[in-house]
Amino acid sequence: MPKSPMSKGRCYLCGKDLGKGAMNTHLHKTHLPIALGDIPYYLIKVEPYYSKDYWLYVQVNANSNLQVLDDFLRSIWLECCGHLSAFRIDGQDYDVTVEAGDEDGNDWFESDALPMIETILQDVLEPGMVFTYDYDFGTPTTLKLTVVDAYQGKGTEAITLLARNLPLVVACTTCGKPAVYADAMNMWDEEPHFYCRECGKKAEKNKEVNLLPITNSPRMGVCAYEGEQDQYGVETVKR
Repeated sequence: MPKSPMSKGRCYLCGKDLGKGAMNTHLHKTHLPIALGDIPYYLIKVEPYYSKDYWLYVQVNANSNLQVLDDFLRSIWLECCGHLSAFRIDGQDYDVTVEAGDEDGNDWFESDALPMIETILQDVLEPGMVFTYDYDFGTPTTLKLTVVDAYQGKGTEAITLLARNLPLVVACTTCGKPAVYADAMNMWDEEPHFYCRECGKKAEKNKEVNLLPITNSPRMGVCAYEGEQDQYGVETVKR
């Protein structure tokens, strides 16, 4: 996978670029104390379970349900084909309840998972807790979420993106120029292949490849993922 030497990110509140740990301190010292109010919020850090290069800091209304967080993660990092997803919190699974069975009322499968939409965050989360999230059980992307803090604030949004890692610098495997494509055929290999536009065209003619856009997401190059919604891009944040 491509590496970001400094793993820096951008604060979406002021445009400052900082490392992941420094961003946590920055948010607490600069922004969160001046937004005091009477609405309960959690500050949650989100990162891939098996990588530290991608990360988010999000503010979530503690009175929201897990479906709100699921929708956000899909829109910024994951959604490609409407795959199923699930949270695991303190040993309990939470998913989108799917009615499954036949016309005689026989269940096709049994699940102990509880519905996301009926699960309020403050009923299952507390500061310091670490929990996981899986999107797509065929080619899964697993995330680790840490409840960094709980505080009272003000605002109307159920969830707000506070900070995000800057896009990773990826070089074309063939020529070293800035890459724009990832080859989904070997993203699980020790050395996945990336291509600039020119080398990508040549690769498509000469060998079997499945080129997908390079994105600022741990879902890059997996399944049919092509990128997040534009409003989440770091280039939209004024500095």
